[in-house]
Amino acid sequence: MALCACSTTDNANISVPIPTITPPMQLQQQLVESEQQIFQLDDDLKQQLNAYVQSSKSVDEITYSVLSFLLTNGDDSLSYQSTSTQTAS
Repeated sequence: MALCACSTTDNANISVPIPTITPPMQLQQQLVESEQQIFQLDDDLKQQLNAYVQSSKSVDEITYSVLSFLLTNGDDSLSYQSTSTQTAS
């Protein structure tokens, strides 16, 4: 590497050793969950949602009820805990 931008700096020939590259650590293959497995609802939540859908209310009322239920219980019922979603910590 030589510095040529300044006339008072000598053009030195600096020898930098090439860094030693060690082989990567041994990696182990892990199974990746499918999209269906990741977003699968538990049985309790399915029963509660089925109760809303099978009611005799109008479509608008059912939709409002289901969305309200999901938004109200989203943190408790829909939180997904798995090592595949927690690896970036």
